[in-house]
Amino acid sequence: RDFCLSRGLGDVYKRQMGDEARYYSDAERQAQAERERAEHEQTRDVFALLEGTWISEDGLQKYVFSTDADGSELRAAELWFDETEQKWNGWELCVESAFQTPYFGGEYSEDVAEHLQEIVLGNSDHAAADMCVLYDSEENVIRDTNTIYHKQ
Repeated sequence: RDFCLSRGLGDVYKRQMGDEARYYSDAERQAQAERERAEHEQTRDVFALLEGTWISEDGLQKYVFSTDADGSELRAAELWFDETEQKWNGWELCVESAFQTPYFGGEYSEDVAEHLQEIVLGNSDHAAADMCVLYDSEENVIRDTNTIYHKQ
């Protein structure tokens, strides 16, 4: 029993180490490469929609979505202004993947909800939180529970 478990884990380890040709057919590797290209393209498309600075109506909160010079690194930050200390605080993540889906929550009226897209930005640090935003395609704003962000 230990031998089988050990052998099974060894196979998984080999697959993780890049010996795909030994374990997967050409068609399977090609299909995987096509899925990865499509996911990468979707991430770029979603990020192009968000790229820039989005500021709350009161000016005390913002989202900043940016890329590095060659476009290979995508960053997302959520910031809020601490009026007592007169400084911006927040958190940032390096985006590994992004996708959008229709919004199905119940906190908005039907006429607003039909234009909402939930956008999930996957953190490259898998031990840390992802970022989710609600994009209103009709109003071109990001919505939070009680806050609306406009693109600057």
